[in-house]
Amino acid sequence: MNWGEGREKGRGKYDSSAGPEPRNSKYKVWAKTGNYGYYYYRGLYEGLESQLLMDKSRYVQDQIGRRVRFFLEHNNADDLPPEGQLASFRSNQRRMCSFVLQTAYPGLLIGAGYSHGISSKKDSEPGFESDSKAELESDFKLGFYFDYTTGLPVIPGSSVKGVLRSAFGAGHNKSEKYRRQKHEYIAEQLKKVGVEVATDDIEQLETAIFEGIVSGTQLPLAARDVFFDAWPIGGGRVSAGRLFYDDYVTPHIRDGRNPDGGYFIEENSALKNPTPIRFLKVAPGVNYEFRFMLTETALGDIKVGAEIKLGLFKNILKDMGIGAKTRIGYGYFQEV
Repeated sequence: MNWGEGREKGRGKYDSSAGPEPRNSKYKVWAKTGNYGYYYYRGLYEGLESQLLMDKSRYVQDQIGRRVRFFLEHNNADDLPPEGQLASFRSNQRRMCSFVLQTAYPGLLIGAGYSHGISSKKDSEPGFESDSKAELESDFKLGFYFDYTTGLPVIPGSSVKGVLRSAFGAGHNKSEKYRRQKHEYIAEQLKKVGVEVATDDIEQLETAIFEGIVSGTQLPLAARDVFFDAWPIGGGRVSAGRLFYDDYVTPHIRDGRNPDGGYFIEENSALKNPTPIRFLKVAPGVNYEFRFMLTETALGDIKVGAEIKLGLFKNILKDMGIGAKTRIGYGYFQEV
């Protein structure tokens, strides 16, 4: 990837504070290759290991803060592969089909459960005082999922499959009312894409799509539906050409359910000692290509073909979203 003149201008600003980079730092490797995953998990801390083990000094915090700024200022959505790059692969796979959706505001967060970040010296030594609150908050505190080879923020096929299956009511076998509602939802979405299926047949369709079992018979792998990773592609409408932005979440209230099922909020906890948590997100306006290899499923006299399934999957993903923090708006998609 070519970072061009923008990288050279940014480097001067990046190298101007908190002293020089450690001699063994490899952050410039990322600047040349553009592997976001490498930089996020390795480049932010490369060459600082000894300082991290010793005291996590202000110098380390400043270095990480500078590298985070460098990352946010130099990521580029223009480097995404163009739509149709996998056309040659598709031509050899008659069952291959896909659709493109665009991330909606505020963006997409995937892989938040992975470990990332370091604890500040303020956390490890109560007596430590800093005159810069920002330096202690400079690092990203949540993980993120990147494709290992390219470093791009792909959505794993297993996650796509899991979200789609949850729309059928998977995991709620003990709640017949809930599963019934889910089946009614699927029947409604199927009707929107051109086929009417009885609610009682939805479970049979679910088993065929996600387990490859039709009429009690396990289908061979070559005859089953396959869910591929979703890849970010070019052609989106991102702000300032960025693929990534940072954001914050600030938990400050402890609430939940009592053993008797009643809701509670911890007394005097509201707005007490709020702790901003910085995390990375895919920007709104990034196009994602969702790819599948789909077969036709027969439900008696009704045929649910690949195009019907594709339309169903698109509607589910737009309605339910994917990734972390969907309850506060992340992970939703819109038509391109």
